Amino acid sequence: PKGETGPQGLQGPQGETGPQGPKGEVGPQGPKGETGPQGPKGEAGPQGPQGESIDVQINGTSIVSSGVANITKASLGLGNVNNTADVNKVVHGATVLTNQNLNNYKTTTLVGWYYAAGGNTVKNKPSSVGEFGLEVLRAANSVFVQRLIYGNKLYQRTYSGSSWNSWIEFTNSSGTYTNMAVGKASSATTATNAKNDESGNRIYTTYAKKTDMFNIDLLTNSYFIVNQRGVADDTNITSGFIADRFKIKNCTVKRISNAITITSMNSSTCGVYQIIDDIDTYRGQTVTLSVNVTANTFVGNTAPSVTLHAYGVTGVSTLLSGTGIFSVTYAVPSDATSLYAYIAKGGSNANYSITINKAKLESNSNFTGFMPKPYTEELIKCQRYGFLLASGPVRYPNTQIDNSIIDFTIPTPVSLRTPPTLSNTTNLVIYNPDSGMAAQTGFTFSVVHTTSNAICIRATKSGHGLSRAVLGFSANIFLDAEI
Repeated sequence: PKGETGPQGLQGPQGETGPQGPKGEVGPQGPKGETGPQGPKGEAGPQGPQGESIDVQINGTSIVSSGVANITKASLGLGNVNNTADVNKVVHGATVLTNQNLNNYKTTTLVGWYYAAGGNTVKNKPSSVGEFGLEVLRAANSVFVQRLIYGNKLYQRTYSGSSWNSWIEFTNSSGTYTNMAVGKASSATTATNAKNDESGNRIYTTYAKKTDMFNIDLLTNSYFIVNQRGVADDTNITSGFIADRFKIKNCTVKRISNAITITSMNSSTCGVYQIIDDIDTYRGQTVTLSVNVTANTFVGNTAPSVTLHAYGVTGVSTLLSGTGIFSVTYAVPSDATSLYAYIAKGGSNANYSITINKAKLESNSNFTGFMPKPYTEELIKCQRYGFLLASGPVRYPNTQIDNSIIDFTIPTPVSLRTPPTLSNTTNLVIYNPDSGMAAQTGFTFSVVHTTSNAICIRATKSGHGLSRAVLGFSANIFLDAEI
């Protein structure tokens, strides 16, 4: 049988360490300790380079002070603008007239609507006019138009910088057009129309079947009021244009207000004329050119003529002897490419002069009267043949650039007739916006194409070294697209 266990013996020596067992799994993360105190602030680094200054100008006046642009209503030219709600705005009606002189109503402050009650003593209104309504318009810098309504009569006159012309009456008391001293319209022929009303009653109506009222004027700037080239008054010039669309040929001409005086007409080729290029509608048709002569010292056969002719074709003329309205009628050839309208041509005495203040070309066999046109309407028509780029703060960034050419797109108010030539290209300046807007030199300029209401001006210089460019004008530039 097994005996009892004896007492435990002494511990033996430690054995060798066995190999390390596998690493146990990572226990869960303990809680985040508290944030320690913030360290001391480091020293400031060196200051960077100063940026380029920018000057903001409005109408040539800087609005930047101590690097801050101060834009206010006044700096934008809006000092008189307030924030009045529409419901609180005052709407002014016509101003009453009692005994005023209408000759004085020729300033911008007097443009507007007026009326006069019966029994008024207003001066320089049309004769036999009682109560009336009046509109005063500004048509150009120094040109004002008055339109007066009396019953169903309409009157109009124009102030052209020095004096008022005569009142023109457009209707009489019967409502039919009448012959006038300035412009005419023949009496209307009538016809009668008959129809039944809803109750079966026969209704007869007599109406005007036809009138020869004022025809459309085919000339542009026929009152000489548009002067984009800035020809000064009372200054003789012998070439170029005396007014937009009217070109000088071999004579001396000067502007006096909105009339032109022609002198030194001593050859058959001299004169002042306008070329009508868009004549598709008028080929094979009869047209009439008329001018109003206000002063004339030419005598007899020494006087010039009002003349019409197609390009390369002998035309027709009427001698301008004396003053008043002179007309010439011409059958336009069916193959005409352009029409030359000379308001004065020829003359054989250099010591005489003739003054003309308006002209008209119409598709008709007789003269039907002058009718002034608004300045803005005439300006837009003239700008098809030439456009003034005025100098100022406006500059144009490039739209295309490579190592030899830079293109700039310039908006125009109308589409020009043809890519224009540039006058005074020395007034065109290229600026480098990456070098403090420094002006660049050595470029040549041309107009490479036109689009609807825009042109492309190209600046050319081999190896110009610019990555960006801006185009500006140091003085006025004229874009000439004339015929």
